Amino acid sequence: MQTDNEPLTPRGEIQAKALGLRWLDIRIDYLLSSPLTRAVQTAEAIAYINQSNPEIMQMDILKEQDHGKLFRSYMAAGKINAANTLRRGCASSDFDGVVPRNYRAPEGGESYNDLVARGARLLKCLAKMGVELTVPPRELSEEYTSTSLPDELPKTVPHIVVVSHNLFLSELYDALHCWGKPEHVGKMFDYQNANW
Repeated sequence: MQTDNEPLTPRGEIQAKALGLRWLDIRIDYLLSSPLTRAVQTAEAIAYINQSNPEIMQMDILKEQDHGKLFRSYMAAGKINAANTLRRGCASSDFDGVVPRNYRAPEGGESYNDLVARGARLLKCLAKMGVELTVPPRELSEEYTSTSLPDELPKTVPHIVVVSHNLFLSELYDALHCWGKPEHVGKMFDYQNANW
């Protein structure tokens, strides 16, 4: 488990550069990044080679889940088991695989619900970057079959790249999926490093 602000590993650097090369010709209108070092380094690898030469906009709202000051002190001291117990709210032997959505680790920890709220705030920011369409692009029609590649994104819609972290991205997905619904659906994904 990484601590809060570690740089990319050598493998992470290779993955970020490879992603930058894959997206060389992809138009990027907005490149948003968590301010944590590994995310900024990934965004820099994308921006450095991209034909659009996008400016990186660092946003605190994109940070990974903060498990609090006590968690960070345990991690810094190498007390991984204690940190994990604090993050989950119970010892490994008592952990049923589900952290309650409203659980916050002591001393400033964020819950999953806090991440969804941040995701919802991000969506409101993204809406300001969007454009109003009179007709939906063909890529959003039911007849259109997508391969989910970024070069297939609608030409009339701004392309926004978000460089963030696994837990935040999972909760952002949930914020999108649950938008306007009374209940949280709860999906957890494992976003691979430097992946689309």
